[in-house]
Amino acid sequence: MSLIDLLLLFALASFGAASGALGVFLTLRGRTLVVDAMSHAALPGIALVGLMAGLGLLARSGFALVTGALAFAGLAAVMILGLRRHPRVSEDSAMALVLSSFFGLGVMLFGWLQLVDSSQSLGLTSFALGQVATMSLSEAWSLLAVAVLVTAVIWAGYRGLCLLVFDADYAATTGWPLARLDALLMGLATLLLAVGLRSVGAIMLLGLVAGPALIGLAWAKRMPQALGLAAASGALACLVGGTISLKGTQAPTGPTIILTLAALFALVLAARALRQAGTGAGRQSGKPARDPRGLARRLVRASADKIKPEGGQA
Repeated sequence: MSLIDLLLLFALASFGAASGALGVFLTLRGRTLVVDAMSHAALPGIALVGLMAGLGLLARSGFALVTGALAFAGLAAVMILGLRRHPRVSEDSAMALVLSSFFGLGVMLFGWLQLVDSSQSLGLTSFALGQVATMSLSEAWSLLAVAVLVTAVIWAGYRGLCLLVFDADYAATTGWPLARLDALLMGLATLLLAVGLRSVGAIMLLGLVAGPALIGLAWAKRMPQALGLAAASGALACLVGGTISLKGTQAPTGPTIILTLAALFALVLAARALRQAGTGAGRQSGKPARDPRGLARRLVRASADKIKPEGGQA
């Protein structure tokens, strides 16, 4: 494996770690379906750029494809927020409508692209499913830079983000800007979508955000543990998926990463079942049982002092 391949794997693993850590907050906040809708909405943007290139209206480039994907992803987010304000439209219904509409538009545009110029569709599947072997060095550095940025923002805004996902009412009464924190989460998710198109793919990005988060939340009892485990599982899955793709197997990187995360999640569930069985045996032998309350309540109790805003009252 060459030095360039090692750099690609390192950048991809760093991106996976940052995605997993951010995914913990997005999952606890209930924003994963919004990310799913945005990722699927990116497909018609990719197809439209390819179609315009096939018609000779513009030159196809990585920048143009990313711009088209982000434009449609942003439009989807605005439509979801607008539909949520309607009193008779639930959030789930709004996301389902937007997701299916944009995905259907993407499929239709890809069909037209095949009719206009089938050569323009070559390589576009890497933006949908991901292919690390097609990445350039500049894209690898972009992955690494975004991973560092997301990690730094999470570290700097840890207290506010914890309050946002665990006790938004308390955060609002103590002066925390909830709307800005929500916008920060969605902005970071959009940034991940922008730089992860080529490596992970638009369709597979949700799995890289939600999968590690589920692994961390299924096992950890403290917020730092959940973040660390999510970051580690995201990085490991990206290393495995990237290595398989770079070995010349022609396997898309995104699905390989998601399958690796599914296997890790199954192992975590099995280990958790064994741990609970041991806890039950300890309870029967007279040992004190562990706290059976939900994860979120335990995390709030354990992190109460750390996430309390300065000047606020508990």
